[in-house]
Amino acid sequence: MFKILTLDDIKQELRDYVREHFKACILNHPKEAIAWKQAWDEVCKTGQGGDALSGMNISEVEQNTFIESLRTKYPSQFDEDPSFKDYLQHRFTLDNQITTHAARFGGEAETDLMGLFESNVKKQPLSQEAVRAARLRMFSPGTSGGEEKTKGSGTNNSFGSK
Repeated sequence: MFKILTLDDIKQELRDYVREHFKACILNHPKEAIAWKQAWDEVCKTGQGGDALSGMNISEVEQNTFIESLRTKYPSQFDEDPSFKDYLQHRFTLDNQITTHAARFGGEAETDLMGLFESNVKKQPLSQEAVRAARLRMFSPGTSGGEEKTKGSGTNNSFGSK
């Protein structure tokens, strides 16, 4: 069966590739992904902070490998229409306005960078020091956590017994 390659096919291939690239970045770099998610949240709220997402950029080597994979997948058809390669190169191009591939592709519904972050970035666990500090605040006199005053006694009772 012979399929005629169209620009819509190229666009779908690109969306799939970018989504898989972002997912691999998040899964392979979980610590960085926490910062990337925070940066993406900031970009979505304010339009600022996108440079922090540069670690998710698609390198020129990766771009060329992707283009070559399309050339292999669609022999002769890909090269017959130079607009396919031109389109891809244009989409990968960054400039002063759009400085990262996350900013370029992340807001597209099919790429769904927010969804990738939500489903793949784990909340950063508290350090032991942070847990100790929280416990101290919770059970220390004069704090609001975990204490209860008995009526008329004027003393704090951290365990709530009367």
